[in-house]
Amino acid sequence: MNRSEKARRQFLVKVTQNVAVAVAGGTVWSYLLTEQASAGAFAIRPPGALAEEDFHAKCIKCGQCVDACPYDTLKLASPGEPAPIGTPYFTPRDEPCYMCPDIPCQVACPTGALEPELSKIEDARMGLAVIDIENCLSWLGLRCEVCYRVCPVKDDAISIQENPRKISKHAKFVP
Repeated sequence: MNRSEKARRQFLVKVTQNVAVAVAGGTVWSYLLTEQASAGAFAIRPPGALAEEDFHAKCIKCGQCVDACPYDTLKLASPGEPAPIGTPYFTPRDEPCYMCPDIPCQVACPTGALEPELSKIEDARMGLAVIDIENCLSWLGLRCEVCYRVCPVKDDAISIQENPRKISKHAKFVP
């Protein structure tokens, strides 16, 4: 094999390697973009977060709100998590928001993605509770109050009512 054939072979090997790397990179990038598009529907944002579309437009994914949280509640999303990559979110079941009166995460936000006008933590709106009527003991007519007891803003966000629904049958617990 002469010198020009060897150089040609090396050139073709390098081109093939570069094409393979580009295809693999494109596949990974495509996956990440798909993840981004599908994420966020169930992400719970920090206190004072703007509406999701506005939040994405303003959030620069700097992580200052995460660093400011004294309870390590907030996380920056990684691939496969319920929020778009790099955006702050939290999972109340793992680590709830303790509703700090001075709202350090909001104060730390340099872009206004967390409502700059928010002055009282009680005015923050985070997530929406949904009653699972098949598993909620209170809905079934039994006294439970777990949701009420763990809520950081009792009586404002959740309240207990005596017989809120007119139940024609009495519920009873059957072990």
